[in-house]
Order: sequence, then C-alpha cells, then structure tokens
Amino acid sequence: MKLAHVEEDELARAIRVATVAGKPPLSEVVRGMADGLMKRRVKGVNEDGNKLVSYEPIGKKWPSRFIKRQKQLKSERAEKIEVVRNEVKVEDLEKWFTELAALAEKYDIQPGNIYNMDESGFNVGDFEARQVIVDTSVQSRYQAQPGRQEWVTAVECICADGSSVPPLIIFTGETFVRQWVPANFDSTWKFSNNTKGWTSEHHAVEWFTKCFEPATRENANGQYRLLICDGHGSHTTPEFLAHAMEHQILVVLLIPHSSHLAQPLDATIFGPLKRILSGITTSIFQLGMSKMPKDEWIEAYYKAHYRAFSIKSIKAGFSSTGIYPFNPDKVLNRIRSMPDLPVTPSPRSPLQVPTTPTSIAITDTTGPFPPHILTSSPSDFSSMQFANSIFNRMIEAKEPLLTPARIYARTVTTGIEKLYARTSILEERTEAQGALLAKRKERESVKRSVIKGKFLISTPEIHAERKAEKQRTTQNKRRKCTSHHFLTDLVAPEIDPNLELPSACQAEGEISDCIVVRVI
Repeated sequence: MKLAHVEEDELARAIRVATVAGKPPLSEVVRGMADGLMKRRVKGVNEDGNKLVSYEPIGKKWPSRFIKRQKQLKSERAEKIEVVRNEVKVEDLEKWFTELAALAEKYDIQPGNIYNMDESGFNVGDFEARQVIVDTSVQSRYQAQPGRQEWVTAVECICADGSSVPPLIIFTGETFVRQWVPANFDSTWKFSNNTKGWTSEHHAVEWFTKCFEPATRENANGQYRLLICDGHGSHTTPEFLAHAMEHQILVVLLIPHSSHLAQPLDATIFGPLKRILSGITTSIFQLGMSKMPKDEWIEAYYKAHYRAFSIKSIKAGFSSTGIYPFNPDKVLNRIRSMPDLPVTPSPRSPLQVPTTPTSIAITDTTGPFPPHILTSSPSDFSSMQFANSIFNRMIEAKEPLLTPARIYARTVTTGIEKLYARTSILEERTEAQGALLAKRKERESVKRSVIKGKFLISTPEIHAERKAEKQRTTQNKRRKCTSHHFLTDLVAPEIDPNLELPSACQAEGEISDCIVVRVI
C-alpha cells in the first residue's frame, strides 16, 4: 500500500463527495490525488534541492487495487449506445475497393502519398462518457456536465506512412480574435472562424489549397497523390476538383454510409482523440469551472492530438480499413457477418447499491468519553473540550488508561490523520484552481485585438500580429512619456538667476539647448 489506511479512507470520501456532485473522477485523476497526498508528506522537508525523504511513485495499476480495498467504490463506464443501420451493400463496397486498387496501380501511388481527410466537430463543454470511480452507496450517480457552449470543427488528414497534416481549426465567431490562440503555439496549425463553427465549401477549398497541397508537395516529389474523403458537397466543388487536377491529386470519395468501415480517421483516430480530449477537459471542469475559453480548449486539443495521432494508430487505421496494406476482406467480412436487422440491446439490470456496513457499536456511553463525541456531525465541541481536559489529566497523573480512554485516544489520533489527509486533498484542489484562474486572469488582462481581412489564419501570422501590437503599445507609451517629460521640463523648472551658464549657452537663442529633456 502506498497510502495509509486513513489516507485511503479520505480519498474514498472525496470520491463520494464528487459522485454526489455528479463529477466522479477519472482513474488518472484519483491516481494524481494519491500522488499529491504522498508529496504533501515531504512538504517542507525536501527543500533547497535536498531529497531527504522519497517515496515510490503511484503506479498506473494502483487505482484498481485501491478500488478492491474500498468495497463501496467501483469503476464504471457510461456508454452512449447508438444503433447504426447497415445501409452499405457488399457489392458497392467491393466495387469501391476494386476502383481504388486500379487507381493505385495505374498511377503508381506509394504509401507516402495515400491520404485520408475528414472533419470532426466538438462541443466545448460536452465530453465523452469515461470510466470513472464512484461511491456505490450513492444511489444517484450521474456525471454532471457544464453544458454545450459552442461548436469547434477540426479538419484532419493522415497518411498511410503514419504521418499527418497539421489541422485546420474552425472556431465559432463573427471575427477572429488573436487571443484565441495561445502564445508560442505550434506554427504549422491553421485557424479560421465563422458564425456557426462549421466547415463550408470555402473552408474546404482554403484547406485544400493552403494546407494540404503545400504540406504534402515535397514528399510527393512530382508523383500522384491520392486523397480519400467522404462525399460531402464541399469536396466536389469545381474549385476543389480543379486544384486537384492541376496538382496531380486523385480525389476518391467514400460511398454513402461507409465512413465507419472504410475511413481510417474514423477507425482508429477520432474515437481515441475524443476520449483523450474528454479526459483533459473533464479534469478542468471538475475544478469547478463552468466555462472553458477557446485558448484553453485549443491547448487541451493540442495535447490530445499529440497522443491520438501516433504513427502506430495512423498505420493501424489504414490497415484495419483494408486500404494499406491492401486487403478489402478485412472490411467486407465484417459486413457479411452483420445481421440483417439491428439487434436491440437488452435492458441493463438496475445497479445494486450495497448497503453500508454497520460500524461496530460501542455500548459504553457513560463517562467523559462517549463515542459520539468525535463521530457526530456537526461536532459537539464543548463535549470534546471536556473529554480532552479529562484525558490530559489522566496522562499527566500517569494513571492507567481504561478502555473508553484508550478508544478515545485511538479515535483522536486517527481523526488527526484523516483531517490531515482531507486538508491535503483540499489544498491540492485549491492550488489547481488557483493556477488555472491565475492563467485565465493573465490572458484576460491582455487587450483583445481582432484580426480583419483574413479568412485562413496561420499561427505565425497570429504571432506577428501579437508582436506588432506589442510594439505599437510600447511606442504609444514612449510618446506619452516623452510628451509628459518635455512639458514638465519646459514649464515646471525655475532657473536660478545666479546660475552661471556655459559659454555655449550665453546667447539668448541657445538657452533652450541647456534644458535637459529626459526621454524614456
């Protein structure tokens, strides 16, 4: 055990409180709380770089062992059940794979030139159901959500060689505000906006001409590129297809209702991406924050993107869809094994909430140490003071401690440990809240500036605008300071009539040259 019994009990209590509030923590959050308890032990001990006391870090499997020791805890997953109708015919998909193979052979398409693009939408404030740790004695176990706040669309593209194209992020807003993108953000990402936060024909053309084609041009080295995308109307506009033909890009559209089978992004990327993103945003919302600014969301998305778009996952997506290595049977066999009619999932049995085990009753309620003193809520402070005074007298008199006094001493010492653990958990939460609020305050203190006249905006352009704004602010401050000191030096000083001026300043017209103007 990494934690003491009382520390684990207090951690279980914190989970119960979170479950009642509709915010049951994720497994990694519980592990972080346990790690925070261990770090609190050495607070004030390991200072000035001297590591006097050390503990082994909390392992990834620790939460599961912790749950086994706490009988009232359980790991659950609330799943969104969605029945997908099978509207894809085997014959149509066989024909699609045949045409794909013919194109790849005719134009000698290499794996490094096979791409898949798709758009995915995200509701800020609405997160995926995750595996959480709950207190089973709480009958109502819902995961509270802050509510949908606004829509963000990400245009993503991956390659069969395991690489990916930097995404295009489309925010909701009439004008683009520079503060939406954090400082020192990845310079390869592109950003845009519209009133809905959705993609459009204009966005598709801008992404195709300014994001995809330039990013994949060098790797293609004059060879044909193959881009697989769904049949959305924005991918079949004359501008889109004309640019494809001009740059030797073969656009292959998926047949309707087949994206969950033949699209690599849907197969292995978007699902994990949203789960990882949900875990990051949930941890922020559990700090009591009701809203998430755009810059915080894009930071969370960047972290999730880095983890989800791994070479292994991207290659697995192309492999599982039978595109590369070319093996259409991986998809066709799944369709052939599907039932003709959707199977209605059987209703889940109601969750059985175990009864809370009764504590061992202490029958001796007489004397100065009745058991309710330290267990009553709210605490009976006057009775506790009286019991403490009696207990201290017994210690000073060196009298043998009777059973009630021994039980009281054990209860007090255990209570102190519980109080320390409870305080540590609250301090960790308070520090996390303070750090997040300080970061938000710093961002909000910066003057908002709108970038006009641009539809697709790159990160370097945002940084350049930020730098230019900073220079303009500095110059304005200098002008104000110069003007202020100039007027002050001209009006305020009184010239001593007995002061002897240098010979160069004797002439009446040169007196002003002797006045020192301080410029900042």
